[in-house]
Amino acid sequence: MKKKLKKPNKTNIGGQAVLEGVMMRGNSSMAVSVRDEDGIIRLETERLTPIKERSFIFRTPFIRGVISFFSSLLSGTRILMRSAEVYGEGEPSRFEKFLSEKLKIDVIQIVMIIGVILGLGLAIALFMFLPNFLTELIAAPLDLDKTSIWFNLIEGGF
Repeated sequence: MKKKLKKPNKTNIGGQAVLEGVMMRGNSSMAVSVRDEDGIIRLETERLTPIKERSFIFRTPFIRGVISFFSSLLSGTRILMRSAEVYGEGEPSRFEKFLSEKLKIDVIQIVMIIGVILGLGLAIALFMFLPNFLTELIAAPLDLDKTSIWFNLIEGGF
């Protein structure tokens, strides 16, 4: 007697680690759990509009991928910043109070924005410019053209 094979359940749920917590995201909702400085786990949820219910442009194959990539990048950064706020909520220093009252500046937001900009700049430098620079150093004595397969293999190796 043959056993009936079960059809595997497919899910579209993914996640991301955040400071002292985790973010889980599905098609129509997202949840973030973060342990605050008192040890209490804080849960925040958010409803999302599924891609199927958005306009035609969000369903076009190539454009959908690009939009999803940037959406995930921005969403992940926003969630990571929010988890840092929840984990680090505490009494602000006198300097932070002064800046927020007199200059209407949120120091934490400014520091986080600078951190994201520096992180993206470092990633671009390390993974785009440095491999190209090192490959050109190696390729110059070997007289390799930039369109050569060897040039591309060396750069890909870096």
